[in-house]
Amino acid sequence: MSIMTKQFIMLRMALECILKAILIGLSKKDETAKEAYIVARKCSHNLSKIIAECKERANGKYRICTKQTFERIQKIDKLGIGVRYDLDMKTAYKKESFTERITGTGPVSGVIIDEEFQEDMKNDFLHFVRLAKRVWDKRLKGYNIILGSRIKEINDYINSIISSAKRRN
Repeated sequence: MSIMTKQFIMLRMALECILKAILIGLSKKDETAKEAYIVARKCSHNLSKIIAECKERANGKYRICTKQTFERIQKIDKLGIGVRYDLDMKTAYKKESFTERITGTGPVSGVIIDEEFQEDMKNDFLHFVRLAKRVWDKRLKGYNIILGSRIKEINDYINSIISSAKRRN
């Protein structure tokens, strides 16, 4: 169970990163990088909120996810990120009813230790990777050139965004 939990958490965090990349890639024309970062940060670890924000920003131009994918995302959100700790995951598993464990419908048995759910999650992740590439190709591709002489300037700018966002929260 510990190995499956670690695999689940790695995939869950990867989902969060790719969804936030899509969210920022779909930033509004009048939105600064700092503002887009703050929106992504306010979603915290809630994948459903990130998807909702992506859908709003996509304005019907991109299909963010299917109903089945969103239902899986909601199951993942119910677990939270606390299950990344072995004791918390085992405690959550012990709280499941006998029926939930046998039928694989509990929050842990139906997500973390359900191999089919994990496989679907991997496919969802790959969908989001392809979507992020489409968003990049359509909206950001022209902005990918960074001269080596500007790296310090860009790094300082990114750090100022992060610092400013931390002060706001």
